[in-house]
Amino acid sequence: MAINDDLRGEAGGVPAAGVVSGVIEDLKAYRRPVDANPLFARLAAGEITRFHYLAYLRETYHLVRHTPRYLTLAAERVAYTDERLSAYFRNFALEETGHELLCVRDIKALGEDPERILSGGPNPGAWGMVTQCYFWAGQGDPIALLGEAFATEELGATNARR
Repeated sequence: MAINDDLRGEAGGVPAAGVVSGVIEDLKAYRRPVDANPLFARLAAGEITRFHYLAYLRETYHLVRHTPRYLTLAAERVAYTDERLSAYFRNFALEETGHELLCVRDIKALGEDPERILSGGPNPGAWGMVTQCYFWAGQGDPIALLGEAFATEELGATNARR
């Protein structure tokens, strides 16, 4: 039996090649507005300054320090209805724990005081992402966190190479 035959059932009867090309097209569609964003255009052109990077580290710090908390909330919420998803969220929370310290390390490496850079709360964009994730975890559909995780992990993986 060919792998395409094995995957046909998983893809609702659609040949696997069609599913894969569909996912690739979805990723391209997702990337278009991201790549068109002036910040990412400047990143690609090598025009990001120290100020920009410090601002990015500040907002990322505030965003990622909440990740284990809302993933744990989501794990608790689905624990009795979907053990596999609950375990996934718990494992993901453990993997994400302490990632904000990477931002602190980079701030120190730039010769800046992390307390000064990180003081106060996040700006509206990062705070909007944080509060949306807490909503999905605690009130909305925790499955949405998988999309958020995919988007942010893919964004980081793609742009880390630039």
